[in-house]
Amino acid sequence: MPEELIQLIYLIAFSIIIAFIIVIPVLLWRAFRGQPLLDLKNRKKFESPKIFYIGILSFSGVVLWAFYDKMPYHGMFLLIIVVLYLIGLIAYRKGWRG
Repeated sequence: MPEELIQLIYLIAFSIIIAFIIVIPVLLWRAFRGQPLLDLKNRKKFESPKIFYIGILSFSGVVLWAFYDKMPYHGMFLLIIVVLYLIGLIAYRKGWRG
């Protein structure tokens, strides 16, 4: 297996572990205080697609840098994230306001 792919897998695993370290205490704190874990009634709707444009531009720059630096696995993984932002922008433009 290429060393870059192993490095990417380690980075993804490390990111997931850090996310759990941050999210688990927050969920436990909300559960102990009797607050809902997901407050679906009071959530805010997107009013502007700016977050999609910012995500597309920033991740596209990193994707170009990854391919330029000869890191195709990192570039493809980040390209998937760019595609997700594009899908979100298209869904927003078609009328989804969630």
